[in-house]
Amino acid sequence: MAKLPTTIPILTNICAQNADGEGKSQNLMRNPIIKKGKKIMPNNLFRGKPVKPIDSDALPEYADYVKDGWVYGYLIGNDVIVGEIVDFGDDYFNTEFWCRVRPETVGQFTGLIGMDGKEIYEGDILICSDNKFHVVKFEKGLYDAKSIMDSAMDNILSFEYKESIVFGNIHDNPELLKP
Repeated sequence: MAKLPTTIPILTNICAQNADGEGKSQNLMRNPIIKKGKKIMPNNLFRGKPVKPIDSDALPEYADYVKDGWVYGYLIGNDVIVGEIVDFGDDYFNTEFWCRVRPETVGQFTGLIGMDGKEIYEGDILICSDNKFHVVKFEKGLYDAKSIMDSAMDNILSFEYKESIVFGNIHDNPELLKP
């Protein structure tokens, strides 16, 4: 049976088991969308707010996964985000890291990029060509952008997202939700 990874001491109860057990990140993902020249399927990428805040400046080896108070990776259950699977067997698997997140903050990557070059996630607030704020939601099997000013709903795939700017999100900017 393979040796299970040890917990990185500085990250105990916050984020992470490192697959090499040495306390060093393998830092394979340089961009949340592209890893080793391969595109990650957008429907597999998530973000969430950690249960306990993480000081990303103190953890430079996790800079690709922890940005602006969010953790990026793959979702397990509804409250754990993990990095890439780096080792597995019949009865185990090891990931680059794991981090418990607040379930209400978890949002999935839509696969779309706004005019500002930012990835668009579920829960993002976009400012669009109509000069209105829209909230990105996943409903009835589609990503929709719901106007905050009225009840209009647009399918985001037909929506003018390329002319949209990610202005904030419902968790960091709740004040934008008021009409």
